Amino acid sequence: MRSIESCGLVCLLGGIALTSVGVAGCSSSSSANPVDAGHADGASADGGVAEGGGDATSPSDAGDATTPEASTGVDAAGLPQKVLVTYGPVPPTNNSELLVVDVAGKTIDGTLNFGGSFGVPFSQPSAPFLLEQAVSVVARLDELSPQTVDSTWNVALTDAPDGSTYSDPVTAIVTAPNAAYVVRYTRNEIAVIDPTQTVDGGAPVATIDLSPLVQPKGDGIVEATAAAYVPSSKLLYVVLGNINRGLVVNGGANQLCAGTVSSLTAIDTTTNKIVSLQGTAPGGAIALKGYDPVAMAYDSVGGRLLIDHAGCNLDVDGGAGALVNSGIEAVTLSTGATQILHDGSADGFPSSFVYIDATHAILGFDFYGAETVQWDPTQTALGAGLPNAPDYFVYDGAGNLLGTLTNSTDGGTTTDVISVSIATDTATTLVSNPFASGGFVGGVDLWPHL
Repeated sequence: MRSIESCGLVCLLGGIALTSVGVAGCSSSSSANPVDAGHADGASADGGVAEGGGDATSPSDAGDATTPEASTGVDAAGLPQKVLVTYGPVPPTNNSELLVVDVAGKTIDGTLNFGGSFGVPFSQPSAPFLLEQAVSVVARLDELSPQTVDSTWNVALTDAPDGSTYSDPVTAIVTAPNAAYVVRYTRNEIAVIDPTQTVDGGAPVATIDLSPLVQPKGDGIVEATAAAYVPSSKLLYVVLGNINRGLVVNGGANQLCAGTVSSLTAIDTTTNKIVSLQGTAPGGAIALKGYDPVAMAYDSVGGRLLIDHAGCNLDVDGGAGALVNSGIEAVTLSTGATQILHDGSADGFPSSFVYIDATHAILGFDFYGAETVQWDPTQTALGAGLPNAPDYFVYDGAGNLLGTLTNSTDGGTTTDVISVSIATDTATTLVSNPFASGGFVGGVDLWPHL
């Protein structure tokens, strides 16, 4: 993994489902937040994920602005598009903020203060969610007013083998009206919540233990980083980093290879049991060619999963040697066969991945919009660049990237919410510098979800 501090961030990404748009069961969120090497306590993928910032065992104190209310149950298809942006920590409380921007109106609909120093929006077609990662809370947002919380769940649980204070939920994949699977990066259990409930700090209805998939040379955690649901098989595919977060060097800039393999496992959502995929990794999981996955998308036409890997550095006398096993890998679901589609060793650190269709995708590197490129997943080489792209972005379904762009000024930095045409690379400002000083963007998503 190459240095990820080139964009001025303090930390380490390495496994959240960054951006995978237009595919069943995948997040459309763009997030640098949780993961990899360095989501080891106190560091973050987007610069400043500090440990603590809230009581992970008390979701009612997690900073939700309102008492949970009943969900409206409206038809999301008829709603205007909103960009959801998380930002934090916001002084003086060091909590975080969710900003809701109306795309057509170019206005701020509202804001929501929430607990902890980092978190990300994570919309699904059924509802917008907010993952309050630093305090182990999943919040369902109101469909008509996404700056309002209408239900929360505490997903801290009791499995804390690494001693970290936060479980770091990275997905909330809805597979049925009463089932959403919450993958947590620093834990070995998946929490299953019932999103039809109206609760304040509700408990999961079930858990799924991934600890049998832990590898001996890892750190005791499977580092589950992304998930995708395939309705035809009722399988939830989960990608596991299986890194060793103790093997981080150069101030968090490099993850050394650990003698483990990243892997792909599956959960039967009818039984909540791990399903063997007849692979060579523990539990019959498929051993991947790439290492340290950061994002995953489901290509329903091709019957495959596309997995974006950060890679790892060879250990040379305890220091970082050559980068290996980075790039984008395809896993054919019918056979379990894997193939590296694009070698990422010459790229920057993978920070955004938008999958549009079988021949169109957008890749971002180093959390810096000017390093964004188009890519045809049938080709090995990357395509044309998009120098005006946002730093963090999602696809709006109409040829545009929506997200945030940070620029340096004599007085510091300013961060705008913008829209950029993929065809022309023309940028339009939606909202100019609405964020408090001193924080960082945690993630970007779109509601209604594509």
